[in-house]
Amino acid sequence: VPDYAWTNATTGASLGTGAQLQLLPSLASPGDTVQCAATATDSAGASVSATATVEIGNTDPAFTVAAAATPATGVFTGTVLECAATGEDADGDVPSVSYSWSVSGAAVGTGPQYTVDAADTDPGDTVLCTATATDAGGGTADSTASVTVENSDPVITGLALDPAAIGTYGSISCLASLSDPDGDAPSASHVWTNTTTGAEIGTEETLVLDATMASVGDQIECVLTAADAHGGSATDTAGFEVQSTPPAFTQPAAIDPATGVTVASSLSCLAEAVDESGVALPVSYVWTLADGTVLGTAGSSSAGASLVVAGSAAAGEVITCTATATDSGGESSESTAAVSVEDSPPVAEILSLAGSGADPSVAHTDDVLTVTVSGSDADGDAVQYVYSWLVDGAEALSDGPTASATSSLDGGTHFERGETVQVVVTPAGGAAVPSDTFTVANSVPTAPSVAVSPVEPLEGEDIVCSA
Repeated sequence: VPDYAWTNATTGASLGTGAQLQLLPSLASPGDTVQCAATATDSAGASVSATATVEIGNTDPAFTVAAAATPATGVFTGTVLECAATGEDADGDVPSVSYSWSVSGAAVGTGPQYTVDAADTDPGDTVLCTATATDAGGGTADSTASVTVENSDPVITGLALDPAAIGTYGSISCLASLSDPDGDAPSASHVWTNTTTGAEIGTEETLVLDATMASVGDQIECVLTAADAHGGSATDTAGFEVQSTPPAFTQPAAIDPATGVTVASSLSCLAEAVDESGVALPVSYVWTLADGTVLGTAGSSSAGASLVVAGSAAAGEVITCTATATDSGGESSESTAAVSVEDSPPVAEILSLAGSGADPSVAHTDDVLTVTVSGSDADGDAVQYVYSWLVDGAEALSDGPTASATSSLDGGTHFERGETVQVVVTPAGGAAVPSDTFTVANSVPTAPSVAVSPVEPLEGEDIVCSA
């Protein structure tokens, strides 16, 4: 019977004797060469040997704990999944374990964790974790675990009413931002209920309310429901109390004229108002000064109000018209308008322009022309005049401002025969008033005084005539 000896030819280590050798990781590693030497010896002591070798192959790793993904249920968009597995290697290695994640065959991540993302998954999809054990010799083994993505309910954010409340007539909207963690576009449905009466009064985003649906003080509720394509839903509510609504002015108070008002003006004030149902309401009016003095009133049966400024207000004062509308429930609203009384410009009138000669309607070179005027100021102020005397269109004399109602121009100094003379009278702050134009006439020569000397001449005397 031959003798056997086993040797690790790669390391040179003796591994044992006998026809069989139990390979252990401590004796050889994958890739090592193991040699068996057999020696036969006869009775005479002669011997012969032979050897055979074998290369140790790699054994793939295996899992002692299979892959498991947690949590196994209750998985939604945003859930953080964790995958774990434990591997071993018969060759004595400690295999490394890597993880990959996939959905419907498409890779979505690596590593022991994966956060469910709406960009990768839809509700109902299966997320697969594959754990891969790899030993030092390149051997691998896989273990898988899977979870199912469940549907996430939609989310309602910022539900609010716009406006926050209305009266028995008006429109109000139930508004919110809708979203879905799974990336869906949720649909919205609305139900409006008068919770005071229990009646359903609308199913649109905007409720158009009238008195047949609710009364002042009733509680109105909007229930908003958001639904996704996978059966998920969410609801939220908002409500308000029906308000008592005062009258509204469809035409605010307006005074005519609104500008250029003087003590000579007559004013009118008009406004229009309706109740919450749109029915026109009567309007009453009060005219006042800034200190509260009442200048006049007009009852609600009148179509507007009027006021004569003269005797009511002076220049510089402010006149206010207050329009008041009252509905059947006794609620009132006011609208006001105001105007300022401006200073009234003075006015002047030329009463006469006369020459100083025998015929005042004719002007001669040696005449004095005199203009006589009258003036007034609606505000009661004294009138000052400026006289501008024009000769052939050019100013020859400016007189004033003065309170005098007359002004004169001396022809001996300022005009000649054939020239035109005119005077323009301007009340300070008012409009200029031009006179008629005089053309300076030719002056008739004065008849000479003739004397004969001597008065009683004698014969033979010279008689002298002088003028």
